[in-house]
Amino acid sequence: LEDRMLACADLNLKEISTEGIRTLELMEEKHGKPYMKLTSDSDACMVSALSKEEAQRFAAFIQRKNPDVRISGIEPKGNGTLKELGASR
Repeated sequence: LEDRMLACADLNLKEISTEGIRTLELMEEKHGKPYMKLTSDSDACMVSALSKEEAQRFAAFIQRKNPDVRISGIEPKGNGTLKELGASR
């Protein structure tokens, strides 16, 4: 889980690497859920979160994995661990 994730927005599901992400941008909220656009050198995808707080914890995780990532529209929150995102171990 540290190195790969399933990114899901609406019905689009994609497996992507958590490393090499260059930008994370909060795009908008649909039906009360934040949507973020992630870009790397070779790919881009949309990711949804259940809440703004989850999106902030996700941004902190991406920032921990990619210290040079440019984040816009959202402030990372927490220390960026998977446990903060709900992983039990």
